Amino acid sequence: MRGIKITPETFALDIIHKVGTRGGYLEADHTARHYREVWYPSVFDRRAHHTWEEAGNADTTTTARRIAHETILNHKPQPPSETALETARGLIQEAEKRLQKQKRWSSSLLPLSQFLKFRI
Repeated sequence: MRGIKITPETFALDIIHKVGTRGGYLEADHTARHYREVWYPSVFDRRAHHTWEEAGNADTTTTARRIAHETILNHKPQPPSETALETARGLIQEAEKRLQKQKRWSSSLLPLSQFLKFRI
């Protein structure tokens, strides 16, 4: 997944001011340069009706389930960075200190990191 690039060119305030609320953006050169960058949701089928029917006419629920299933099957989680692990360790240590102060936790019984099932 990628973010949205925000620059004077992509934001196009000059075009918005020039065209206004009643103008036509389709005629603007900016639109011609950037229209292919628009994100189209993959759940909705944008094909012609007859082409959609020939392809099995899957509704949006079926398509969303297929995409979710493929995403789950193909997901390869990235291991957390060392910075993230250090932050987690610090948070756990701080939580253990607070709980021990409140006499609500004893690390001699079970370290909080094991209780929370952190593999750090």
